[in-house]
Amino acid sequence: MKESFVSSLYKMIFMKRRKKYLLELINRMSFRDNAKSSDESVSFKAYREAETLKNRDNIQMLIEIVNFHKSFDELNVRKGAYFILSKLLKKHPDSDSLQFLINQLYKESDKYAISSLLDFISDLEKSVVMDIEPIIQLTRNDNWQIRHSAI
Repeated sequence: MKESFVSSLYKMIFMKRRKKYLLELINRMSFRDNAKSSDESVSFKAYREAETLKNRDNIQMLIEIVNFHKSFDELNVRKGAYFILSKLLKKHPDSDSLQFLINQLYKESDKYAISSLLDFISDLEKSVVMDIEPIIQLTRNDNWQIRHSAI
């Protein structure tokens, strides 16, 4: 009983640290600095770091982050989470998580977020039974950037 409690406590602490790390990484991804070249920037390095993540457990954590950060002011948090999520789903395909990304297309209103999300989704394997209706609808969007990414 005592071991179970201690184990649960360690797991909770570990998950809290992982979430904090992911949020700090996402924050660095959207950081704008005065670097002499883009490959020296904080943002560039953070994106490269995000591409190296491998832990499958981060997928659910990132979905929780997206669901928690819903306001327009938190758009950069969602965009960073979408990027990391797409890179992880390339390494660890998961149809439910991919469907989550596709469904987010209905929830985003920023044309750059939608376009980026469509580009991320395009790199991922989709099953034949997956609901891609949100993508199909966006092929008829008035904005050419969204339309192009949806195609």
